[in-house]
Amino acid sequence: MKKHLFILSITILILLLTLTTVSCRKEALPPQETKDKSTVNELEEVDTDKEEDKNEEAKDDTIQPVEIPGTPWKLVSKDAYKLAKAGKEDLILFKILQDKDLEEIVKITNEYDRIDENSEKDLEEARKEYVRSIKDIKILKKDGSLKETKKEEFDVKFYDHVEDMTETFFMVDTDSGKKAIIPMEAEGFASNHFIGLGCEFAVSNSGEKYLIATTRGLWMLDGGSKSASKVPQETTYNGKSYEELKEEMDKTFAGAEASGTISWNGNIIFSPDDSKIAYITNRDCSLTGGQSVWMYDFNTGKEKALLVGSGDFYGCIGWISPGHILCRKYTGDRFYNYVVDITGKITEVTIEREKINILGTTSSGLIAYSPDENSDKIYIDSFDLQSGLLLPLYRKEIDGTLRKGFDGFSDDGSKFAYKFAPSENDTIRYIGVIDINEGSEAIISELPVKENRVYISGFSWIDNEKLLINISTIKDGKEEISTWIYNLKGDNK
Repeated sequence: MKKHLFILSITILILLLTLTTVSCRKEALPPQETKDKSTVNELEEVDTDKEEDKNEEAKDDTIQPVEIPGTPWKLVSKDAYKLAKAGKEDLILFKILQDKDLEEIVKITNEYDRIDENSEKDLEEARKEYVRSIKDIKILKKDGSLKETKKEEFDVKFYDHVEDMTETFFMVDTDSGKKAIIPMEAEGFASNHFIGLGCEFAVSNSGEKYLIATTRGLWMLDGGSKSASKVPQETTYNGKSYEELKEEMDKTFAGAEASGTISWNGNIIFSPDDSKIAYITNRDCSLTGGQSVWMYDFNTGKEKALLVGSGDFYGCIGWISPGHILCRKYTGDRFYNYVVDITGKITEVTIEREKINILGTTSSGLIAYSPDENSDKIYIDSFDLQSGLLLPLYRKEIDGTLRKGFDGFSDDGSKFAYKFAPSENDTIRYIGVIDINEGSEAIISELPVKENRVYISGFSWIDNEKLLINISTIKDGKEEISTWIYNLKGDNK
């Protein structure tokens, strides 16, 4: 029985990784043929030999991306990489699993299922060894070049109330001297936030704090000592332990679909100065149902409730100043948006529609939103802290429909990027970039790969002028992802 439960957990992991890898494919039909005006032949024809020869001779282990002449594109790798930031200066690329890797993990699982002598530990180590063998981490420099770096693997154990947990991380040397930390299985890692099977992992804006949240506690990860220490929190609520609260919820909502789970903290969002975090919890909703927003202050070691669920479901969206958080309440079939400050003062935000899709926020008070997830409109407003009103900054009706999977605002909030399906072909993806200050827009539609089935699967901001873009091609029914840099200035420098 235990063995089959373990195999089930591995199957769930594979499913999660698959959903992450193909998250953009599931929103539409498989991409069809792109326009004939693509700028480069098939990806296999991109000549990297000369660049590889130069890189072999380099003494500083620096790898130069391949420039595509006459275009704003540079090829970083024919493999799939994602971007993590350890503060504003240190950019880290890490390789993610593709379809072929998921197939190998399935083979490992199936092989274990046929050999009774193997233990659960054997399978876990075999699977991790495969992930370890393909995991590659590099430093991304400002000029777009890649630099080899030292990475050290370590395990961290959590002894949290009831269950023991172990997660594996890499400690990475950066150019600034910081020790950045990346989860080994970081396929869900985006915008310095990672949600895995057993925990949530969040990185502060400065890259100096690393937090791990489980359903039962909050931990601070220390790369130097390769350990995690429990963040001081109350382990009870109203004098009741986690187990007592869970039992109370089970009795109150017996037979209900959403009963039985108490979450101490999740959806962690650091304040702009990293001194606080906002997060969700339902420890205070065991009798009423719902979900609340709480805040933890690292300076005082205290936490407090800001928005109490009491049957309603609150969520954190983002900090819009060092002392204000944009939150959302869902009750019935309606959404309500609120700004709450760190003292608990609440201001309802009146937005043009009852149901809206928040696309992004900045710590300077900018809020981007659309009427719904598949809208053809984008609104960008500024929240005025004095009046509590939204001040319109930009209105855009796009020639197509928005699609999931974009990074939103640039680092300084001067630009906003989004992914969309053009109206002439809803199976392909373009990127639109709004310059808020100039009131102008650029469309990234000319892809550097000419294939029968190719599309943009995701992107992240490198700085205020460059994007890291993943381009997917479908060959023999399998997705292959390459990684590129796009320069909005268009001069490939």
